[in-house]
Amino acid sequence: MAIYHLSVQIIKRSEGRSVVAAAAYRSGTSLTSEWDGITYDYTRKGWVEHTEILLPEYAPESFKKRQHLWNQVEMAEKSANAQLAREIEIALPLELSREAQIALVREFVQENCVEKGMCADLAIHNPPVRNGYGQPIDRNGKPANDPEQMTFRNPHAHILVTMRPLNERGRWEAKYEKSYLCRKDNREYSFRASRIKEAEKNGWRKQYRYYFGNRTIWLTAEAAEKKNLRRVDKQPRIKNIPNRTIAKWNSTETLESWRESWEELCNRYLKENGVDAQIDHRSYADQGIDRVPGVHFGPSAYNMEKKGRQTELGKLNEEIMDNNRFLEETQKVLDQMVAKEKEQLKKTALQLESLRDRYIISAYQEALYSASLAAEGSSIQEQIASANANAKAIEQAMKAITNLMDTIGLKNKELSTCSLFMKKKRESIKQEIIQAEKELSEVKKSLADLEEKKTALQEKKSMDQEVMKEKRKRVQYLKKMQTQQYKEFYRLVGECREQKGKLREILWTGRADRDQFVEKRLRDYYKEDFRNEILEEVRKNAPDVPKETPTSMDRIRTRKR
Repeated sequence: MAIYHLSVQIIKRSEGRSVVAAAAYRSGTSLTSEWDGITYDYTRKGWVEHTEILLPEYAPESFKKRQHLWNQVEMAEKSANAQLAREIEIALPLELSREAQIALVREFVQENCVEKGMCADLAIHNPPVRNGYGQPIDRNGKPANDPEQMTFRNPHAHILVTMRPLNERGRWEAKYEKSYLCRKDNREYSFRASRIKEAEKNGWRKQYRYYFGNRTIWLTAEAAEKKNLRRVDKQPRIKNIPNRTIAKWNSTETLESWRESWEELCNRYLKENGVDAQIDHRSYADQGIDRVPGVHFGPSAYNMEKKGRQTELGKLNEEIMDNNRFLEETQKVLDQMVAKEKEQLKKTALQLESLRDRYIISAYQEALYSASLAAEGSSIQEQIASANANAKAIEQAMKAITNLMDTIGLKNKELSTCSLFMKKKRESIKQEIIQAEKELSEVKKSLADLEEKKTALQEKKSMDQEVMKEKRKRVQYLKKMQTQQYKEFYRLVGECREQKGKLREILWTGRADRDQFVEKRLRDYYKEDFRNEILEEVRKNAPDVPKETPTSMDRIRTRKR
C-alpha cells in the first residue's frame, strides 16, 4: 500500500554534524572531510540501491564528484553554527518497480530542487525488515541471511541539497548582503554595500557608535564632531539582508510546494503504472479521517526499541495504534447504520448522529490524554526534586573525596618526614592512611552509584518529557478533529434548514439508544479505565440541532390571535 511521507531536516554544524559524513553514509561510500580531516567510511553499509548527483546551471563539472561537492560546501561555511545542507527524506511506493522509483525521484528532484538552483545528491535505500535484535527477517518473522528470503517494505530516498545558490561564475553566493544604515537630514535609510558609494555622493553618511555619558549612541561623523564625542570603534551601523533566493528556499511555502509536488508526481506514476492507489499530503484531520498520527521516535528511543527494550514512547505509540483501530471499527459500524437508511431526512439524521458519536469519542480520548498530562506534570516536578537532591549528594561526595585525598597526601608527607626510629608514630600514621583510603574507596563507590542514579534520572526525565510532548501533539490533533466534526455537523444542519424541527425530532427519538451505543463501546474498549464523569462532561459540549426559536413576526401573530 502506497503511503505518504516527506520530511525535511537541516544538517547543522552546531549539532556536531558533518555534511561530508552525511553524504558518505547515504551513498554508502568513503569520503574524507577537509574541515576536520576525518575519513568517513560507510562502504560496508548495505541496501543502497541507487546514488546520483544532479547539478543546476553554472555548477562546475567537478561538483559531479561527491567528495569535492560536499567539501566545497563544508569549507564555504566558516561559523560554528553553520547550516550545511538540507535533507529531504521521502517514502517510495512499494507498488512501483525500482526503475520507476528512480525515475520518480529524479523528476521530483530536477523539478523542485535543481531547476531552482540547488545541487542535489540523491540515494535510494531499501533496508530489510528487522526483529528486536536487529536481524533481518523473512515473511514468517524468522531470522534470514539470504536476501532472497528477507522482507523489504521500506524503500525510501534521501536527498541532500545545498543551502547556497551559485552565481554565473559557479561560485557560492553569500547568505546575507551587508546593508549600511545611513542618515541624511534626520532621515535614515539602508543601502546595500554595492550602492554605498553612490549614496555617499548624494549626501548620505554612515553611522558609528559614540560615547555619550554612561551610554553609547549612533551618529554620523559630522554630528559627533559638533558635540565633540569620542567614537567607540570603527564598525559602522549595518543590517544584514538575507539572500532572496535562500530566503525563498527556507520558506514554508517552498516546503508546502514540495509536499504537494510529491503527491502529484507520485499519484501520476502510480496511475501510469496501473496501480489503483493514491497518496495524500494532507493531515488525517484535513482529510476528515478519524485517526491520530503515530509517535516520532528519537534516536535514543529508536535504538532501545530496536534492541527489544520497550520504552514509554513505544507504549504510547501502541496505545495510539489501538485507539486508531477502535476509531476505525466504530466508524465502520456508524457508516453501516447510515448506509441501511433509504429516506433522505432520516439518512441525514443518522449522519449527524454519527458525527456526534465520533465527536464524543474523540473528545473523551482528548480528556483522558489531558488528565494523563496533568498527572505526569506533577511526576516531572518530583523527578526534578529527586535530581536536585541527587546533585547535592554528588557535590557532597566530591567534597568528601577532595578532603580525604588532601588528608592522605598530608599523612603521606608526614610519614616521609617521620624518623624511622619513631616506629609507634609511623604505625599510627599508616593506620590513619589505611582508614582514609578505605573511606575514600567507600565514598567513590557511593559517588559511582549517585552518578548512575543521575544518568537514570536524566534518561527518565528526557523520556517523560518526550512522552508529554507527543501527548500534547495528540491533544492538539484530537481538538482539530473535533473542530472538523463540528463544522461538518452544522454544515449538514444548514442544508436541512427548512426541516430543522422534524430533523431534531428524529434525532431525539433515537438519542438514548445512540448514547447507550457509544457508552457501551467506550466501556468495552477501556474496561476498568472507563470514567463515566468524563463521558457526561463530553456529552454536554457535543454538537446538537438547536431548538427553533420563534421570530419577532411569529410573536406578533401569536399576540394578534
